[in-house]
Amino acid sequence: MSAGEVAASGIILGQHLLLLACSGMLGRVAYWIPRSVSAGLQLGLGLTMALLGAELISETPWLGLSLLSLLLLLRLPYCPAALVTLAIAVTARAGWQGNVELPAQLNLAWHPAGTDPGNLG
Repeated sequence: MSAGEVAASGIILGQHLLLLACSGMLGRVAYWIPRSVSAGLQLGLGLTMALLGAELISETPWLGLSLLSLLLLLRLPYCPAALVTLAIAVTARAGWQGNVELPAQLNLAWHPAGTDPGNLG
């Protein structure tokens, strides 16, 4: 199957599930499917996603380090986990791949109204 066919099948499946959920028929359909089938599908999908995640982390270790830190920091009640994880990810990526360069389109600096940051030269 091509990528377009896979995307089209996902869109059609999503439309059907949305229609079933909005009409109230999803509960009736779920009643007909045995719990063992549902649990088996969830287990298979979960293991597949875990293997894909492990492969992704082995290719980009800085991403794995930042996600692990996010999971650990979310357990602390008053820790700004997202900010700390962002700092860890940027630092780790810089350590693994050298200098971190932001795209030219990403302009994080504040500029007063009416000034063009491109004409500061």
